[in-house]
Amino acid sequence: MAKKGYGPIFVAGDSDGDYDMLRDFPDTELGFIVNRLKKGKIGELSKRAADELQKDTPRFLLQGRDEHTGNWIPVESTLRTVYEIISRFGRVWRDAMQDARRAV
Repeated sequence: MAKKGYGPIFVAGDSDGDYDMLRDFPDTELGFIVNRLKKGKIGELSKRAADELQKDTPRFLLQGRDEHTGNWIPVESTLRTVYEIISRFGRVWRDAMQDARRAV
């Protein structure tokens, strides 16, 4: 900012290394965060972006992606959570079936 005298109007990022750049420039109007389900500082900004979804002029936007292909998807959420739920359900179902077989 020192050379130009102003900050960027738009900043995008997806990791803790992008955190400062996403939030420290007063001139930045929009921060674009690729939702990679990260924890840490970028996770905090991702939560803020999720909280701002219904605002008319959010400061941050989330871009969802399919964790298996890396492709962006047209929603804020990331598909990894769906796969995790299905996987978890599959393990619960398997364990229940094994318990049922043992009971017979």
